[in-house]
Amino acid sequence: MKEITKTYLEQCFNNAVNELHLKAGQVEIISKLRELLFDSESVLKEIERMKKNTELSTFAIRLNEAYNFIESNEIDFSSVSHHFAEHSEKLAQSLKKLIDEFDWQNFQRIVARLHELELVNSESKTENGEPVEFMLDYQPTENDNDETLEMKSNFILDDELLQRDISFDEYKEKVLDSIKNMDALLNDLQNGNYSDEQIMKCLRTVEINKTLSEKHNFDIITRMHQTFEDSLRLIQKNIIKINKQLVYAMRSCLIVIVAIIKDKKVDITEFLKRAEFLGKEIEKLKKGN
Repeated sequence: MKEITKTYLEQCFNNAVNELHLKAGQVEIISKLRELLFDSESVLKEIERMKKNTELSTFAIRLNEAYNFIESNEIDFSSVSHHFAEHSEKLAQSLKKLIDEFDWQNFQRIVARLHELELVNSESKTENGEPVEFMLDYQPTENDNDETLEMKSNFILDDELLQRDISFDEYKEKVLDSIKNMDALLNDLQNGNYSDEQIMKCLRTVEINKTLSEKHNFDIITRMHQTFEDSLRLIQKNIIKINKQLVYAMRSCLIVIVAIIKDKKVDITEFLKRAEFLGKEIEKLKKGN
């Protein structure tokens, strides 16, 4: 993509936003759209992905019109200002419709579906279009890291919480407090700023939480912890890449856990589907190693 194209699209987008009177939640939606488009490696790829989404398709089509205009080899520069105004106006109309129809919470679900689609399609194709296993970056290892498994066992056996029956309130506090650190690790993983020690510490916490969840008969929460743990172990062994899609899926596990424990009256279907998809793909990798 030409550098001038991205500049043109950004200016059209900004000009369109300036025509709107934004409320607090709407500012967040606009900010997220700007991030998705202009912080991505390929604006065109994001536009094409949004065009496949029902809620974002009109906006994406308008943006694509501006893209096609500026990418044309025969730009009539005498008419650029006219087209710029026209593109900005159409973008403003589609943005207004979008922010009027959806609040921030619903918009987050829309974005989640975008990434779920990318999980299923974008990361599961080779250059010749043949399907491959989920986010796979095989680096064969000769050992299964017995030392790690032994440390895991010791952590479980030595932890005081697992030696007695704890109340639901204690369980709830323990799990919710630890989620903050698990989420912080996801940010560090995505930024490439983490250590094996951090992962081991988090694995200990996840193992304890998983066992406590089993004791309290929380099947879904147990499963979410298992998926999160398995993902961390495959990261530790350099079997899967750390990328946005993996982090989003792992974070979905945490969102489901918190929503269930806090009994949030909110639809978590999209997060659950994304987390369960990750779990199924992780199981395939475990069987192949």
